[in-house]
Amino acid sequence: MRSAVTGRCFAYFFMIMVTRIYRYTLSFLPPLVACFLIGCGSDTPAPSSEPGSLIPALAHVAVLTRFSGQEAQDAFAELGALGGRLLTRTGVQLLGAESKLLLDLDLKGTRPEPLVVTRLEGVADRVKLGGLAVTPDGRLWTVYGRTELARISAQGEVRAVEQLPFSAYAVYSWRETLLAQVARSRAGESPFMGRTGAGGWQSVGPLKTRKHASNRESLLWNTAHCGASRADLLPCWFLLGEPSVVLVDTDGNWTACPLALPAGAGGRVSDTGNVYPISFRDLFVSEKGEIIALTDTGAGDAHRGRFLGRYSLDGTLLASIRLNQGARQVLDVLRDKVTLLLRDDGVGEVTLP
Repeated sequence: MRSAVTGRCFAYFFMIMVTRIYRYTLSFLPPLVACFLIGCGSDTPAPSSEPGSLIPALAHVAVLTRFSGQEAQDAFAELGALGGRLLTRTGVQLLGAESKLLLDLDLKGTRPEPLVVTRLEGVADRVKLGGLAVTPDGRLWTVYGRTELARISAQGEVRAVEQLPFSAYAVYSWRETLLAQVARSRAGESPFMGRTGAGGWQSVGPLKTRKHASNRESLLWNTAHCGASRADLLPCWFLLGEPSVVLVDTDGNWTACPLALPAGAGGRVSDTGNVYPISFRDLFVSEKGEIIALTDTGAGDAHRGRFLGRYSLDGTLLASIRLNQGARQVLDVLRDKVTLLLRDDGVGEVTLP
């Protein structure tokens, strides 16, 4: 009798142990499978599109248009933040700073040809054009040779009409206001001058230029840009250094916006042996009132224009992706689709969740 009871107890104890070992093994099975699939102990974090992640998910840009022809290629070679960009109802106009070409891109499919190239006339050799602006009367404007404000006619003729009281890199338009990016300003002054209607130019905005040992360093560190917008806010910022972004509304009020780059984003530029950090390559405010930011994922051409982030107006990073090819500018944003001017002479589109 005693041996039978002992046998039943042993069998019961054995079943309990087997069950526990089985459950314990199952608890380790998913991690073991994951290690088999992606590698255990890897130092490289898995890509993620979660806000604040170290390495955003890789996204492939769908190429919409590649432009052929020497004129278009010459124009694209010169396009950049200081060339000029102006949003239109159907797309965007882009100005080549040195090629003297005006590109009209149709992004809505309203024309048989998506690109119309106009060669500008009346521009002297070695004179650079800076920025592209429009006034309420529909006239196009640009900075001519850093010292004059010039008008661009519908036929592509450029005529300087006003001597600027300061040296300027570029001109932007924001509703009824012209914003000029000052080329040289003293430390503590704004890098922007503004004018509304027939009024005079005035220093505007809370950004203040920074003092540096040499004139060249001062020019580099105090280069400021303004982006583009489909909403009621225009973003402006310093290209180099820690991100310093401000937003100007339709009433001319300026507000600091605390955008910050996540780990792994941001680039470097070298000049005369020195290395400087890049904040943002481009900023664009969508119709939803979100800021789309373009910048680098490291130093060198291979990383230029590869990071795309979406921010709320309070500076929170909502989503970010790495592009499989570099971009120069954000041309437009429609819901989660971002249209980009690519670095290799074309226009592409990518989904930013």
